[in-house]
Amino acid sequence: TNGAIVVNAQGERFTNENGPYEVYGNAVMDQEPNGQVFTIMDQTMRDLDVIKADKGQTAQDEIYETAATIEELATKLGIDPAALKATIETYSTYVKNGEDPDFGRSATAMKSDLMTAPYYAIRSTVQKHTVHGGIKIDTAARVLDGEGNPIPGLYAAGEATASFMQGKTTNTACIAYGRIAAETAKADAE
Repeated sequence: TNGAIVVNAQGERFTNENGPYEVYGNAVMDQEPNGQVFTIMDQTMRDLDVIKADKGQTAQDEIYETAATIEELATKLGIDPAALKATIETYSTYVKNGEDPDFGRSATAMKSDLMTAPYYAIRSTVQKHTVHGGIKIDTAARVLDGEGNPIPGLYAAGEATASFMQGKTTNTACIAYGRIAAETAKADAE
């Protein structure tokens, strides 16, 4: 989240936004209705170099609801303005004190006290992209059967496999094992 907070439809934080993906993802999916949450930033966040340098979705202004005040932002999102304001004010004290007693977010992950207008929000839901327990492979990217034996001619790589990787490291696993799978398939075909 690069320091943003995530709130539910009641305008409340519900987990450590920088916690492990699996824990964070499950917490989002538990929110009603249907895992709908809102990522909230202020201008201080939008001015961070990491945000300004992002060429992906973060850089697309049209995905944000924007507002001059927290209350206006809450109204646009369909959240109780008083609840969102209270959440942000509480979080602001955590940033100033360098401690998040609610969810244990580290001080280094709290980049803004969220007090600098304008305010930005993105409607979000979780998208799981890492399989925990998928197709089992060996170190040569051969798919293994139920007894742990390679299935001749069947190879797998990336997030379809039983990856322990999370986040950006999944790209490395995809590329590395994709190459290994190709080399193994070539060697097996010779």
